[in-house]
Amino acid sequence: MTIDKYLHFGASFVLTLALSTVLPFGYAAAVVLLIGVLKEIYDYKHPLTRNADWKDLAADLGGVVAAIPAVLLT
Repeated sequence: MTIDKYLHFGASFVLTLALSTVLPFGYAAAVVLLIGVLKEIYDYKHPLTRNADWKDLAADLGGVVAAIPAVLLT
């Protein structure tokens, strides 16, 4: 796994935890995943400077799923 995937995972994890303090978990997860999808669409539309990768979305999803136990404990 590349550093980029770890960054996607970590950012999604932290964003999910942060948003879960002001939104129900389902909404927080949806917002974080939407951000990830929009980022990949942006990358796709700028191929000269960006690389869209479905594995980034998988890492985003992993970060959201990893946040579940932490959210449940709060």
